[in-house]
Amino acid sequence: MKRNVALLAAVGIVAFAIVACDRGENGGTPTATAPVEPGSTPSETPASGADTGIPAVDAVIDAVHSGDPEAVRTSLGFVSVPCAEQPEDLPLCGDVEEPGTRVEALPVANCESSSFVRPGDLDQTLRSVVDSELYAVYRNRGQYVALFSRSTSEEDLGLALTIDEGHVVLITFGCAQTAGEMVEAFELEDAVLPPLEP
Repeated sequence: MKRNVALLAAVGIVAFAIVACDRGENGGTPTATAPVEPGSTPSETPASGADTGIPAVDAVIDAVHSGDPEAVRTSLGFVSVPCAEQPEDLPLCGDVEEPGTRVEALPVANCESSSFVRPGDLDQTLRSVVDSELYAVYRNRGQYVALFSRSTSEEDLGLALTIDEGHVVLITFGCAQTAGEMVEAFELEDAVLPPLEP
């Protein structure tokens, strides 16, 4: 389990670094996704309301709680990355795209892997996102991480939305972790909206 937690943290950091790199030296900018545009595990009790007082963060939370995947889609911040014929973490090239063609995609991390997902391939991911409740919000490296808890038939699982300048720039699903365990894995400490105490 410790290996999974470490790998998940590393995947999140690597994906963040790719996003930051692409937005900087390479001149890429995230675009709004309107397809046109140390201790114990915290309780899994959701945060007390969705008002962080930060409009850009609250707008994302409201979109998730609307239950409408399209509302969340409009808050996504895609980056420009090259497509590949045999992708590992890069998006698959379309029929008329040459390998290396730059396309819009969003980093999505799932347990021990991460990949860039194109807008048209995000439907299932967004359905999972809107089927969740806010757990807590933290400040981390100049961005915000909103953690959510989604119930499955067996347990509550966590997911994290990394928010930068009002856009979701990374979606992270844990390795069968609760939202509280993800807080520990990411070493999040600067709570904007902490979870309720048990």
